[in-house]
Amino acid sequence: MSSAVPLTLLGGYLGAGKTTLVNDLLEQSAQRIAVLVNDFGAVNIDAKLIRTARSDSVELANGCLCCSLRDSVAETLQPLAGRGDFDRVVVEVSVVGNPAKLAPWQGFPGFAPGGLVVCADAGAIGRQLRDGFIGDTVLDQLRAAELVLLSKTDLLPEDRAKQAAQLVSQAAPQAAVLASPHGADRIAGLERWLGALPDQARARELEPEPTPEHGGNHPFASLALRGTRPVDRERLERALAGCPQVLQRAKGFLRLQDSPQRRTLVQYSGSGLELEDCGAWSGAQEPQLVLIAAGERAEDVLAQIAAALPELQASPADGTS
Repeated sequence: MSSAVPLTLLGGYLGAGKTTLVNDLLEQSAQRIAVLVNDFGAVNIDAKLIRTARSDSVELANGCLCCSLRDSVAETLQPLAGRGDFDRVVVEVSVVGNPAKLAPWQGFPGFAPGGLVVCADAGAIGRQLRDGFIGDTVLDQLRAAELVLLSKTDLLPEDRAKQAAQLVSQAAPQAAVLASPHGADRIAGLERWLGALPDQARARELEPEPTPEHGGNHPFASLALRGTRPVDRERLERALAGCPQVLQRAKGFLRLQDSPQRRTLVQYSGSGLELEDCGAWSGAQEPQLVLIAAGERAEDVLAQIAAALPELQASPADGTS
C-alpha cells in the first residue's frame, strides 16, 4: 500500500469562502491536516486550539498544522513529505490563480493527487462570470475544479441558490457541486467526496512551478489602510459600497467611532458588506483594512476609498484571502 499523502488543491475567487473552509477543516476534520496558505495570519484560528506558534506557522492540539506558503512549493512540500504525521495536505491557491497550474505538484515525491476543490460564492458567481475583467479568471477556476463548493447558500432564497448551482454546473460540467452552508455539514460532505476519490495516484509529469498570476491579463490593484484612529461607521459603509463593480474584496479589523475599544471585523465581497464585533483589542494588534479592486479604474477606486477614510493611511497591500 502506498504511503503517499493526498495533496488537495483549494482555489476560488475573492470572498468565495476559502478562509472559512480552511478554519472549518482545521477545527472540525477528524483527519490530521497540514494547510498551506498565502498568509496564515488571515486564518483566524481559535487560540484555544493552538499548541505552538511561530512567525510562519501554527500547530494545533488536534495534530493539524497551518503554515504560510512564502517559499516555493517544492521547498514547502519537502519537509512535509518527510514528516509522515499528516493524513492530508491542503494547498490554498492564489485568489486570482488557476489551480490547474499547480496540479503537477500533486505528483511531488511523497504525495498523491487528492482532489482539486474550488469555492464559489453563490450570491456573486453570476455577476462575477459576466464581469468583463474577472469573468475569465473565475471561469478558468471553475473549469479546473473536480469539486465546486458553493458557499453562502444559506444567505439566499432557495430558488436563487438553485439557480447558482445550475450556473456553476453549466460553467463546470466536469465537476461535482456541493451546495452547503459553512460548518459541520459542509466538512462532512467534502470529506465524503475526498474519501471517494480513486486510491491510486493519477500520473502527472512534474512541471516547473508556475509564476504567480498577479499581473498582465489581470488588472488587479491592492491597498492596505492602517491607523489607530477610530473610523466613522456610516462613512466606511458608504465608501465600500460605492463601487460594487470595481471593488472586489475588503477584509481587516478596524476601530469604529461608535465602539473604539472593540475590534470590528470588516468584510466586503460580492455578497455585500459585513461588520462583526470580535471583542476587545489586545496590545499587539494593529487596525488594518486590505482592499482589492479590478478593472481599468481599480487604482482610482482604491484612492477614492482611501480619501474617504482620512483616519487611515495607505500603503501597498501584502495580500488577503
